[in-house]
Amino acid sequence: AVCAQSILLSVEEAAEKNVLPMTLEEIGLALTPRGIDTEELVEALEWLLEKGKLIEVDENEFVPGENI
Repeated sequence: AVCAQSILLSVEEAAEKNVLPMTLEEIGLALTPRGIDTEELVEALEWLLEKGKLIEVDENEFVPGENI
């Protein structure tokens, strides 16, 4: 849950700065310093995609979903 929230926060910050879509690499770089590992990141991303909180607009490129 903490990882998913961190991902959403990172993507929302990118949206505010008008730098979307956010790549998987950018998300990883933003969250690694917070102690989030790759496996945890992928699981959280998959959950967010399933729930419609994120939309994958291209391969490994994400924007916020409509029901955040």
